[in-house]
Amino acid sequence: MPPLLLSGPFPGQGITFVEQPADAEDWEPHVAPRRQWVVVLTGRAAVTVSTGERREVGPGDVLLFEDTSGEGHVSTPLTRDLSFAMIPYG
Repeated sequence: MPPLLLSGPFPGQGITFVEQPADAEDWEPHVAPRRQWVVVLTGRAAVTVSTGERREVGPGDVLLFEDTSGEGHVSTPLTRDLSFAMIPYG
């Protein structure tokens, strides 16, 4: 078996699956409700942070959201089939 690259275990409790309905409106700026991993399952979105940096993400992308205060971020769906998993961290 080829060698694997493994992370250490991450503390976490619970997982939430989110699916955006096709007719949903775009999101307003918001902070993360807690430190959490977000794993994009389907669709594409753009995430813009308070510094103005924007990243486009799609299936398989993993993000760590830690902006639990301040200006937060804006999540903009780029497709109408967006779904993701939120996994609390810490």
